[in-house]
Amino acid sequence: MSSQQALEESLEKFEDLKPQLETLKSKLDQYLSTVEQNLINKKSKFEKELLDIYHQEKDLNNQLIQQKQIQEQLSVELNKDSENFNSSSLKLKELNLKQDEFLKEKSKIEFEIDKINKKIQSDMNSINSEKNFINNQSQLINEKTYQFENLLGLSISSVDLNGGEDDDEYYNGISFTFKNIDPDDFNKTVSFIFDPTNYKIISSNPKLDDDIINRIIDNFKNHKEIGYLWKDMRYELKNKLLS
Repeated sequence: MSSQQALEESLEKFEDLKPQLETLKSKLDQYLSTVEQNLINKKSKFEKELLDIYHQEKDLNNQLIQQKQIQEQLSVELNKDSENFNSSSLKLKELNLKQDEFLKEKSKIEFEIDKINKKIQSDMNSINSEKNFINNQSQLINEKTYQFENLLGLSISSVDLNGGEDDDEYYNGISFTFKNIDPDDFNKTVSFIFDPTNYKIISSNPKLDDDIINRIIDNFKNHKEIGYLWKDMRYELKNKLLS
């Protein structure tokens, strides 16, 4: 039986594979639900941190108001003492020194407020970017999964990934497995595990060189297209298997 005939026969059996496809879609929905829950947890944590930062900013603003009041009081005293400069030169020097100290403290407080505002904006941008990326990937996965499941024998499952020695958290990864790779044996498979949180290929079977994986991930970060990631990885894994 030729390779073309074998492929046509496997496509004719598509109806028999529908229950498996439903199972795969169920796993994918479960994974997307887990990712969405992680995003909600991160958002809740950020909102708590944002509230703490708001209170800090409020305290700093109150300090700044107090310092302004002190400055006004010092200015009044300075004006009074200036009229009697000859007899109050020592007092004037002390007031000038206090005013210098106030200006330094004011500058420091304003700098801290500016840092807080920038951090708030940065965190908001980060959360919005991550939310948009997950929404886009969910839509792309739904559109591409059907094509790859039926034409390329793609199967999808979730795996737990350890964050590393310095990170006790666990992340949800995705395992992608392809059949219909070897024209002489359609049961042979190739696979890779993808970490969607950190945009990394954790492992592949057969193992690909680091420069190949880095190139594919760099491209994925630019186009953000899950279908292209599957296509590129399947192409390289197939070449590695058949070489």
